[in-house]
Amino acid sequence: MNVPAAVSSLFRRRPDEWLPLFWLAAACVLGLVWSLVHASGLVAGVPLPWPAGRLMFSFYGALVYGWALPVLFSFMAENGCRRLKPAEWLWHLCVVLGMATIMTGDGSGLLLMPFDWWVCPVFAILAAGKACAAWFRPFPWPVRLLFSSSAGCTAAALLALGYTQALSMNGLLDASSLEGSLSCGLMFAALGAAAFRLNMAKGRGFGILAVWMAAVLAAAPVVGGLGGLRGFPVPWALAEAGAVWSWCAAVPAVLMAVYLWMKSGPETGTWLKAAVSLLALLAVWDVFAGAWPELMQFSLSAWHEAELWILLGAGALMMAGRKGPVRFPAAWWLLGAGVCGVLLAYAVGVVAAVDVQAFPEARRAELMSGWVGMAACVHAVAMALCLAGSLCLWRPADAGNPEMETPVPQRLFFIAAVAAVLLLATAAAVLLHAPAPDSLEVRRPVQDAAGARIYAAEGCALCHTQIIRRSMSGKDWQTAIDRGTDPDFPYRVSEPEDMDAEFNGEGAPQAGVAAVGPDLSNAAEYAAGRLEYEDAVSGGTRRAAQVREWLALHLYNPREPQFKKPWTVCPSMPGMFEERPVEGNAPSLDALPVRMEQGRELVPSGRGERLLNYLASLRRVEPSRKRDRIHSFPGLSHIHPDYAAHPPTVDMERLKRARAAAVMEKGRGVYLSKCAICHGNDGMGDKVTYPPLAGSEWLKEKPDAEIVKIILQGLTGPITVNGKEWNSTMLPPGVTNSRDLANLLTFLRRQFGGVEKAAYTPEQMDAIRREL
Repeated sequence: MNVPAAVSSLFRRRPDEWLPLFWLAAACVLGLVWSLVHASGLVAGVPLPWPAGRLMFSFYGALVYGWALPVLFSFMAENGCRRLKPAEWLWHLCVVLGMATIMTGDGSGLLLMPFDWWVCPVFAILAAGKACAAWFRPFPWPVRLLFSSSAGCTAAALLALGYTQALSMNGLLDASSLEGSLSCGLMFAALGAAAFRLNMAKGRGFGILAVWMAAVLAAAPVVGGLGGLRGFPVPWALAEAGAVWSWCAAVPAVLMAVYLWMKSGPETGTWLKAAVSLLALLAVWDVFAGAWPELMQFSLSAWHEAELWILLGAGALMMAGRKGPVRFPAAWWLLGAGVCGVLLAYAVGVVAAVDVQAFPEARRAELMSGWVGMAACVHAVAMALCLAGSLCLWRPADAGNPEMETPVPQRLFFIAAVAAVLLLATAAAVLLHAPAPDSLEVRRPVQDAAGARIYAAEGCALCHTQIIRRSMSGKDWQTAIDRGTDPDFPYRVSEPEDMDAEFNGEGAPQAGVAAVGPDLSNAAEYAAGRLEYEDAVSGGTRRAAQVREWLALHLYNPREPQFKKPWTVCPSMPGMFEERPVEGNAPSLDALPVRMEQGRELVPSGRGERLLNYLASLRRVEPSRKRDRIHSFPGLSHIHPDYAAHPPTVDMERLKRARAAAVMEKGRGVYLSKCAICHGNDGMGDKVTYPPLAGSEWLKEKPDAEIVKIILQGLTGPITVNGKEWNSTMLPPGVTNSRDLANLLTFLRRQFGGVEKAAYTPEQMDAIRREL
């Protein structure tokens, strides 16, 4: 074989004729590795390797932008349009650079646009050019309309996403619109391609369905995919429009599939018609799944849903672009088996979502990890079959259709019309998806934005949600309050409507993809209740000096025995830490308490510091104010009208108990980290130098100002405690924050002084400090 000649012939051809198959094989390899990583982590009982999230993002990047969209563009262009060759090379170059941004940890954190944000406008412009070029191809006008609409709606969704990614809820809404544009765009293009291949792309009925589908695609950048977002704090009227849009997308797909089967007969194009029929059934399933948002949102199936759409849609387009699988019929059998495997993995996710609902909250994460392992094994087999099929696919046959010349005025008119539609759709998406001006309230520090980007790029949102979902029944609202006393989800008392403000300025919102791990809406408070761990150096039990140390230990190895979660699928992140020599006689305050060589210490790297800053900022105990102000137009309210008229009843007694438990636990944490070294964990002192606090009359009878003064300034000289004389020196423990001081005093009075109704606020502590 003449290798140089073969390589030269490849580069003489248009890249969209052969590079998509390369990207499909690469995507299958990445998907196989990603699945094996999750499966082996559960089987071997070791922490998952660090780049598990980046593998999933790379898989979707190669699948969507390396394979699926170029396959669509290749069919649209046919073989006669050589002038698009530079644009195609530019597209694939951007895919390579985008994959590099994922691997370096600079990705967006969104499954369907995982590259860095600069890729969005480049892909949008190229897709818009493809939409214009498709209209001048030698296809019947309904097919051209479907192809132009498919490429155009994807371009508009990418433009909107690229523009609004830095605003709060916009990233979430426009990511969903991109999903709707990609899924339905590929489905409708595959239906049009199938009709063209089966010589059925003519007639009034087909033209009516094509116009219907084009109208649905034109609305996709604005409301596409929002039917599945019911239950999120989004404008309710827009979510209802999304549900209607989903129905409008499913009905013509079903009618078109029925039309193909009835007009062509069962013997012609069976593979192709089966593929588009599965797409139509998937669209119908999506409509019904949107009716159970609390069950389907954040389920494990979200990992594979978009993949299923892409494989079916692009696979049908690839089959339609060939005269028939003559040379390697096994390729289609292998690809078909692989798609069925992905469908089975998706079904495992659906069953998992139903199964875990029957178990208590404390056990759901452990059960979900088992389902993750099962889905990973199924997906690994599916990817192996798809990889074998992609390697067996033969080259696309040269259609040899001459390029039909179109008069220049008509070309210019259509290009201007496409540009106008894209601008209008993008503007509508930006304006309608933007939150109300009064909701742009930044609650967390601005410097958290860098940590939020790292959190997204590493794939943390793939397994962890950060949202308390609104529910018509008030279930989630009351559950959030009940969790105030649940040891697995402490202090999670919040309001559902405050999410858009929480994520303002953080780029992609961290609402999450699947609820595989615990919700991190209140990660810092969650960690505060679990500061005790087994010290690997001393072998004893100690408490972390601060929340950041606990979080750092969890990032370093989440399967350490002290976390008591040997089944977790959370990957370890050793790359977030660096080893360095100890400066001075003792390790630095940031050093992790892990075994190291003599004179060496392990500390967070710069990237790890920013991620820890972000995680430590996740404190949503209570919102500063109730977010019940709505837009000027009631139809655009974030709150469902029935929900606003009849808000769920909250058990105030349980709310008070949850808040009291939160204050006591935080006060306990301050005591154990600042006071217990002298007075003991049980408050009994050491019976030699330090007096007991338990049962002390000082905590029962002394005024608040005197106790606060002792905490702030220390105490020296003889005192009497419980009838015994003590003469020692107490240094100030270093409690200077007013909130920590209030929590500590509340804990001391209640726990050791027996004053059950004691409760203090930071404002009271500020007033006492001014008097001292």
